[in-house]
Amino acid sequence: MGGHLVLALRILPAALRARDVAAIRAFEGAFETIGLPAFGAQVVTGLWLALRLQPDWMQWADLSDPLSRAIALKLGCLGASLMLAVHARLVLIPQLDARSLPALGWHIRAITLVAVIFVIAGASIRVGGLAP
Repeated sequence: MGGHLVLALRILPAALRARDVAAIRAFEGAFETIGLPAFGAQVVTGLWLALRLQPDWMQWADLSDPLSRAIALKLGCLGASLMLAVHARLVLIPQLDARSLPALGWHIRAITLVAVIFVIAGASIRVGGLAP
């Protein structure tokens, strides 16, 4: 989430004002080498934690249970993150220019929001999950 917040709150506004695609590309190039392996580690450890807390993975879909709701929300955030990442990598970034920069800006804001929800859902697990 930290990298997304830096991108969304510091780099993106300046890049949009200046129509500076290079700033976004520079951040993306530097961030991917750290961000992608970190995201992979978080997925693996998150699934491991979910299995420890709720060993019957079929129960992850039981939305009557607060812990399962948190796990389901985190899985939803994971799916949204993957879809946004694939869309950015295959559609937005290859054709990125000053005209398409605002569209990428909305995309960056969306992935940042998903990352924040991801963290809130994870923190809720510490207190028993998401209450109804």
